[in-house]
Amino acid sequence: MASSIITIARFSLLEAMRGKILWFVMLLLLLALSFSLFISQAALTETRESEAAIIAGFLRLASILMMIFFVVASIARDFQDKSIELLFSVNIPRNQVFLGKFAGFSALAFVIAGIFFCGLLWFANSYSVFIWSLSLWCELTLMALIALVFILSLENVTLSLLASIGIYGLMRFMPAIQSIGDGPFQGGLFNRVINSVLDSIDFILPRLEHFSQSSWLVYGGPEATTIISFGVEFLLFCTLLCLAGIIELKRKSL
Repeated sequence: MASSIITIARFSLLEAMRGKILWFVMLLLLLALSFSLFISQAALTETRESEAAIIAGFLRLASILMMIFFVVASIARDFQDKSIELLFSVNIPRNQVFLGKFAGFSALAFVIAGIFFCGLLWFANSYSVFIWSLSLWCELTLMALIALVFILSLENVTLSLLASIGIYGLMRFMPAIQSIGDGPFQGGLFNRVINSVLDSIDFILPRLEHFSQSSWLVYGGPEATTIISFGVEFLLFCTLLCLAGIIELKRKSL
């Protein structure tokens, strides 16, 4: 079982390498570092801290979008060229195929987070950068898994991309969305219904605002409780999404 998962993960990672994903990651880092030169000229105080926060925010968003697009395109290509069917034809269980793909995408996320870790060491202390990079790896892995489940379920590239990006927006900005309901008409029936729906969604989805906070690079790394919190949340939702993805892949008639 382990050998099949590792083999599939290795080929998924090699696909990313051949697709020049790492070159694109390096380009993102280079653009962010170049932009930091402009920030250093514009900021009057806390220049290094301002650079760290803005660069980290840009790298996080760009890498999340890149991961979503890569996962959706990779799985869609596997279905198009029948490579998934080839794996099933050699009697590899579908749960191992899913876990292998997931492991490969998680390994890619680890490489991306490692590259960003090296690039951000100049702007903040190593502990803060390490925790931010670790959290980014968790966030990238989680979004890769969500995109994987969506493309398996919807079987449509456009819908999968829109759904993955939409879910990411909800998870990242849910507190801001919920605060909109705290207006002067919050006692109305419609407002109460909307707030109840938003609270339910917030309860189901992971709170990505706890992940990869740029403030960690400015004011120091988070407390141990924060690290444990996003770690437990990451493991819980990865487990649930893996179960959902395996069930979805098993029910497909290929």
